[in-house]
Amino acid sequence: MEIQLNKFLILLCLFISMSVNAQKNSDNISRPPDDELPNPNGDFKRFEKRRTYVSKWQIKELKEGAIIVRLPTNKLAIDKFRAIGNEEAAERKENETIALNKLYYRALSNYFKFCKVYFMYSSSTDSLLKGTRQGLFLDSNLVRNDSIKLDVAYYLFADKDVVYNSSIGLVPEAQALQVKEAGTPTKQCFVVFKNKYGHQLKHPFPYFILFNSFFKGTGLDADYIFTITKNGKNINVLLNKLYRQERLNKMSAVISRRLTEFYEDNKSFELKDKDLEKFLY
Repeated sequence: MEIQLNKFLILLCLFISMSVNAQKNSDNISRPPDDELPNPNGDFKRFEKRRTYVSKWQIKELKEGAIIVRLPTNKLAIDKFRAIGNEEAAERKENETIALNKLYYRALSNYFKFCKVYFMYSSSTDSLLKGTRQGLFLDSNLVRNDSIKLDVAYYLFADKDVVYNSSIGLVPEAQALQVKEAGTPTKQCFVVFKNKYGHQLKHPFPYFILFNSFFKGTGLDADYIFTITKNGKNINVLLNKLYRQERLNKMSAVISRRLTEFYEDNKSFELKDKDLEKFLY
């Protein structure tokens, strides 16, 4: 009986090991070299030093640079609804997308003060990465305006997204296009800051702000109607309380303040380690 149990345990361990290795080889995630990741044996000193220095460099660059807020179009979801003849759902999704984009534009353009702010649709990301710096950016009507030009060298993306327990460490720029970020999603954020390759930044950079209930217990703590204008008509859109303009304004100001505080703590920083230059982008 004991021998059979031992054989069973050995076979089980082999099966688990094979499954894990198979998953690692089939998840289509390109990973940086092991020395760019936190040490799995518990020695995080090298990784922490690197990410701290990179974060300090990033905040100094951002002060003279810009954030680019990527607004979704949700075109795929809308087209799928229309393809199955569900025009009502397509219109509802389209109207909600327009409403949220307008709210984000108002909040971040008026209350984010740390650096310059640009807005574009997420579908323009590839064009920006290929070097296009004009004709992509949106005016207050969420229309592409050819006169708006990205006139700074350094930028970060600001996305409405979930924050991940990231699967990647610091990635050299030469590998960045091939590396995909995965991991366990945690909470929905008002914004998550990402580098130009779409990887979320690392602590200690204040790279995200969660949706907090800044107005709990007040009359603002309820779903509400936001009115948009489309095709010359006013349309009422029911939105979750999280997206009230007052709440988004507050979060824009809070993340701006956090960036300012981090900058003030590190504005005298000078990066002298040449080995880190491959991570500075």
